[in-house]
Amino acid sequence: MSSASGVDSDPASSPIPFPPLKDDEVLLRLDIPSNCGAGLNGPYLGELSNPPSHNTIGYGSAGTVLEAGPKCFLQRDDKVAINLLTPCRRCHACCRDKEYSKCISKSLHTQYTPGMFISLPRALVALLPPPLTLEEGSLIQVLALAVKMVNKADPKPGQGVIVLGVSCLGIIFCLLARARGVRQIMVVDRDDGRLNVARKFVRFLETQSADTVAVMTCVVPEGTDAANGAAAVVQAFGREADVCVNATGEYGLMNVASKTVKSGGVYVHAGVRESEVSWDVLGMWREDITIHGEVCCEDLNYEEAVKMVMLGEVSLREFCPQE
Repeated sequence: MSSASGVDSDPASSPIPFPPLKDDEVLLRLDIPSNCGAGLNGPYLGELSNPPSHNTIGYGSAGTVLEAGPKCFLQRDDKVAINLLTPCRRCHACCRDKEYSKCISKSLHTQYTPGMFISLPRALVALLPPPLTLEEGSLIQVLALAVKMVNKADPKPGQGVIVLGVSCLGIIFCLLARARGVRQIMVVDRDDGRLNVARKFVRFLETQSADTVAVMTCVVPEGTDAANGAAAVVQAFGREADVCVNATGEYGLMNVASKTVKSGGVYVHAGVRESEVSWDVLGMWREDITIHGEVCCEDLNYEEAVKMVMLGEVSLREFCPQE
């Protein structure tokens, strides 16, 4: 991959020349780079107590097409959502089969800055049809991950779902679970201010009936140990969870989650990063809990996510900075 810092949208102004594009490559200006783990600009809504006016909520990327190979079926100035990987494009088992997230490269993720020019395989780019904006495009990765997680967890009507952590991912998971007919959902965080952010996006009711969605909240104070934290969550929910989703990526919450899930339930963890984790896997095995760990960039269907937004099945505009 070639990249260079550009002063405007014309790659000819770059001090580093780009080689000719292959038939299935796209040259892009990176307008919104991935900001996963970037502190106050990261994916967690709750961290944004005083968000900048143009902060992008989410950890995806979006950009503008500058040039495209003949097999890409993209035009200059097209807006696109980007799966911002840097595969080697040579390894036989992965890149040659276009399974770029499985590339053996040890530098699959690279830091980028807004305005950089990058070339990527067409398979890592999804067209954003009008009227979708770049800000919405930067959330396509979040939506695609949430879709993958809800498909793995497979929540059903009558089941109870607990979501740990206020984030775009957690909120979108709630919306997708509701669309599947789930009527008991609880969002958990250690800060009530973060939960107030979640309440802007999810309909919260303190009571429930047969024809309403009951979404509750629970505060678990910082420093609470796993057993007491889980006990507080289960007591507030009134039942153990059929499905528990850790939408924060924090491994410290794994043991809390394991104690909130009923025997035979499902635990889904988003954001698998650390190679060494200390958690009660034996206890979850004894309880016959199914565990799914989802890496934020792997095997995501961006095209499906874009289609969902275009069909009005999910709205991302409310998550975007408002003028």
